[in-house]
Amino acid sequence: MAWREVIVSLNSLGVGDLEALQKKIATARLAVVEHGESELAEKLKEASAALEDGRFADYRRLLSLVVSRLGHLKD
Repeated sequence: MAWREVIVSLNSLGVGDLEALQKKIATARLAVVEHGESELAEKLKEASAALEDGRFADYRRLLSLVVSRLGHLKD
């Protein structure tokens, strides 16, 4: 998955049922792991936990951080 696809996927995580959101985060996490970006994968894991716990501000902050950093990486 190219960075642009990961970014688009993460940016679309605003609405939907919890299971669908978690599945999209897991897919994005797998993509960043495959590209050797373990720090970003950890941030996505934290975002997933924040969403599960209802800490929506943390969830959005972490997703924004990952999207921002992905934007600076080359495919």
